[in-house]
Amino acid sequence: AISFTTVKAQLQAGSIDATSSCTNLSTPAGDILNVTPASGGVAPYTYEWEAKIPLSGWAPVILYGNGLNYSPGQLLQNTSFRRKVTDAHGDFAYSNSVNIFLTDYFAAGDIWFDNMLRHYNSFLPGSTLPTIMSVNAEYGTGSYGYQWQSSSSAFGPWSDIAGETGLSYQPAPINTLGSYFFRIKATDLNCGTIAYSAYMEVKIVNVLPFYEGYFATQYSCVFPNNTPSVLQGSVPMGGTPPYTYEWEQKPASSNVWQPIANSNTKNYQPDLLDEDTWFRRKTTDANGNTGYSNEDMITLVTTIPIPGVIASNETAIAPNAPYDAAINIKSAYNFFNGQYAWQKSLDDGNTWSNIPGYTYSTYYPPTTPTTVKTCYRRSIREFCATDSRDTWTNTVCVLPALPLTDGTISINGGSTACNTPGSNPVVINGTHATGGSTPYTYKWQSYDGTNWIDIANSNTVSFTPPVLNYSVKYRRIVTDANNTSLTSNEVIVSIQSNSPLRGGLIDGPIVTCSNTAPGIINNIIDACGGGGVFTYSWEANTNGGGWTTISGADQPTYNATSISETTKFRRKIGDGCGNATYSNEVEVFVYPAIEGGTLTPAAQTVCNTTTPESLGLTQNCHYTNGNVTYQWQTSASPSGPWTNIFGATQAFYQPKASNNSSYYRLEVKSSVCNAVATSTIATINVNSCSKVNPSVNILETNLSVKGDMKLYPNPVMKGQTINITLNGGINPNYRVQLRSIDGRVYNSTLESSSNKGLS
Repeated sequence: AISFTTVKAQLQAGSIDATSSCTNLSTPAGDILNVTPASGGVAPYTYEWEAKIPLSGWAPVILYGNGLNYSPGQLLQNTSFRRKVTDAHGDFAYSNSVNIFLTDYFAAGDIWFDNMLRHYNSFLPGSTLPTIMSVNAEYGTGSYGYQWQSSSSAFGPWSDIAGETGLSYQPAPINTLGSYFFRIKATDLNCGTIAYSAYMEVKIVNVLPFYEGYFATQYSCVFPNNTPSVLQGSVPMGGTPPYTYEWEQKPASSNVWQPIANSNTKNYQPDLLDEDTWFRRKTTDANGNTGYSNEDMITLVTTIPIPGVIASNETAIAPNAPYDAAINIKSAYNFFNGQYAWQKSLDDGNTWSNIPGYTYSTYYPPTTPTTVKTCYRRSIREFCATDSRDTWTNTVCVLPALPLTDGTISINGGSTACNTPGSNPVVINGTHATGGSTPYTYKWQSYDGTNWIDIANSNTVSFTPPVLNYSVKYRRIVTDANNTSLTSNEVIVSIQSNSPLRGGLIDGPIVTCSNTAPGIINNIIDACGGGGVFTYSWEANTNGGGWTTISGADQPTYNATSISETTKFRRKIGDGCGNATYSNEVEVFVYPAIEGGTLTPAAQTVCNTTTPESLGLTQNCHYTNGNVTYQWQTSASPSGPWTNIFGATQAFYQPKASNNSSYYRLEVKSSVCNAVATSTIATINVNSCSKVNPSVNILETNLSVKGDMKLYPNPVMKGQTINITLNGGINPNYRVQLRSIDGRVYNSTLESSSNKGLS
């Protein structure tokens, strides 16, 4: 038979494009059209359009937003759009995004002279003219072109200046008296929208008019008991140098300007202020021409700002909450020269860091969930001499996003249920998923014995299977808004058969080595009958004791682990209806330990010049059916260490004569189980003995002398050889008879005789 498995393709949202990226306030924006439709996943698909304006998150389009195409209508701000597609199983994906820009707000940047002249625009013929500066255009698509233009009139016509397409322009020296006008033209390259800056006038004169100059200050306000910023005056122009200065002030409570003593400098540092105060500079040239600069007030800030409120609950944002939660609930007020500033803290508010460049009333945290608790606060930040002052709102903390948990599924509180064929279905109860990003989608699956199959229209927390005639296994998959998916536990709806549950047949190895895994105990005949899916467990019994469940052994076969004793095994089978039975029992025998044997003779005493008796086993029954090998070992001590004797690999061994007592044993190895045993220990005691001849002085402690006969050793022990020396005539017909001091006679044999003696 041929079987096919269908693999679901990943859901693709398709693509979209705008008929036009540009519109205006009075004209509906062009349609956003489908380029490629959704594909993959499981049809049918549903569509939902989402929009996003600057400094905000994505939000569903409320009206007319559920088709392949979308008509935005009239827009009030630059807006981005995308299309969300959801398939029949609740999986979703997003298309590309398109941007639509309003041309009404497009503006060229300001222009100014690149020096301290500011309002002075008169120059002598042929003099070097200052550079005119500009900044980027704004409120367009971001792709701009520039062109500098000139005119002899503020009302035009205007002519392009060849090659001048940057953000700055320095006019060439002009020799002809008159007024000349310059401006920059900005073009949005995507929408074709054109905007012009204000113009800058350049006057060419023969005599420079007297210009008293101006002053500026870093801060036009000051906090109580702080020194105001220095009033920075510009250099006067025209007239007849040198110039003299005098600064004047006027308290807000007065209408009279008062000269300030000792203030005849180009710049001036005001003293501490008691109230809001106006300042100006009087400048006089050598011809008595007098002029006054601009008038500016330094404000003494005594108000207490009200910072407003962020976030509706004012304390904390729950994990997995929407990330536009740090919103402006109440704006700040009662402040001076202030702007909003945001800070965040990663240590529960102990230390704070600025969020750079963010001066809006509402803050939109990153859409990626935070992994640590992150706290936010907003200040109204006032900038006055000689510092800035923050007044903070409440603190709002975003807790880390909880990881997605899939919940559990159960039948009557457990993982199985038993029904009869065709009976009413049972309900598989599910608990809700938690964590991750909402919303969640659920998908139920059933198992066909090979693959998990999606169940259509199963986006529910719990599930009721249809009427069943056979056992089925189920599970649930949950997917969150981040497209993270988790799979639940499995449950089984078992259908009871008419056949009793049978345990099947097992078989395995009969014998194994000690402390060795015997191998796999095989399933010979499958379990059958009963109802539902079978579960397996294995049990062991050692030396007739009770049966013990083997941890982790839950398959039809069992790969037995190491045993040291003969052990019985059996398999327990349970079904989905609570029935249980056992297979046959398999006994695995453990090879007994091999025996090393007994050496003989167990002990002997010899002279150092005498070869000991050979050593051997009293029997060679080692209790093994393997091939046996031998290795003789020796040691100077009965407790070792033991050293292998080279070449001594037979069941017997002939020790050599030695001057030292020694100990011997036989190491026995079997080819079965690589078993090793050692024999008993054989002892060889060695006494110091030497032959006697005329040239050797015989020690009195072991020498017997009778006439011309000398005998060695004396006393003598059984098994020793006696050496006798006669100093006298030569007669080869000697005989030997040994008699002890108590008169007993011992049989002796003459081995040799010579003209020097006999033995």
